[in-house]
Amino acid sequence: MTVVRPKTKIVRFSHEYLDDVAKLAVKSYLKQFHKMPFLPEALKKEERMKAFLQDIIEHYPGVVTIHDDDVIGYFCGKQILSYQDRMNAIYIPEWGHYADDDHSEIYYNMYKEIASTWIDRGYRFHMISVYQAETIVQETIAWLGFGRYIIDGAVNVGKFSIDHKKITEDYEIRVGTLSDLHLVIPLSLELEQYLARAPIFLHKETTNIHYFRKWAEKEGHKFWLAFDDSTPIGFIQIESDAEDVSTIVQDSGSVSITGLYVSPSYRNHDLGKRLLEQAVQWTLDHGYKRLCVDFESVNNIGREFWLKYFKPFSFSYYRYTL
Repeated sequence: MTVVRPKTKIVRFSHEYLDDVAKLAVKSYLKQFHKMPFLPEALKKEERMKAFLQDIIEHYPGVVTIHDDDVIGYFCGKQILSYQDRMNAIYIPEWGHYADDDHSEIYYNMYKEIASTWIDRGYRFHMISVYQAETIVQETIAWLGFGRYIIDGAVNVGKFSIDHKKITEDYEIRVGTLSDLHLVIPLSLELEQYLARAPIFLHKETTNIHYFRKWAEKEGHKFWLAFDDSTPIGFIQIESDAEDVSTIVQDSGSVSITGLYVSPSYRNHDLGKRLLEQAVQWTLDHGYKRLCVDFESVNNIGREFWLKYFKPFSFSYYRYTL
């Protein structure tokens, strides 16, 4: 009796495999969508995924795993031009990789194959985002030497509510205007300095009056300030056209929080809650479906706050190859 063994091989990701890979991308997304059905409907469409994938493989190398003529996995990414001043970074989006749970071991071989190509091209900083529903993939990525760094979360603004039992002080909160930029700058600088210190070590250095003016003049960019008498003590800012973020956040139905800070002496007064409420109400009033946020896993204060109200939909990992 002759035993026919299945054949598995890794090949270059080309247009020949685009249809099959798009189906796998949708399959992966549906796992997350079923857990959070307020996420974008558009990403359930294979044509949408094909457009994303085609844009990558036309400019950057990728790999596909074939098992008995069937596509069972793929791995591809794109260069990002500015991540913590690392010009040599490659980013693999949530939809840029896939393997069934039964074939999760092929991640090792796919990454081994593509990583050597990335290194040859000078991409030494590797980032990958994984849907929260893909728990086995998260474990596999960790075994490959990646560490968790960023969490992306979202909330359905139509079902959002906050417990007001702890709110006692009557601080003023109002929407900011261009004439308030000099008030928000010191708070934003405090936030920048907090993020730059141990253990977070996130260096942004974007806070100045010119940056904020240009930012605030754009439609869909809003911020709110909290005051104790006339002293600004906290702020939140949002935008409806965030770039360099998750595809889910880029969706036309999403609004993104890009900054929230409360002065240390005013924490535990529910100011964060009340500022968040302003952003949620604006998002709801303007017809958006979801409010999103991303935060660093090592940011204990931020993580504790955000996870009270937002459901994670993806985790981002990174690995720096010396």
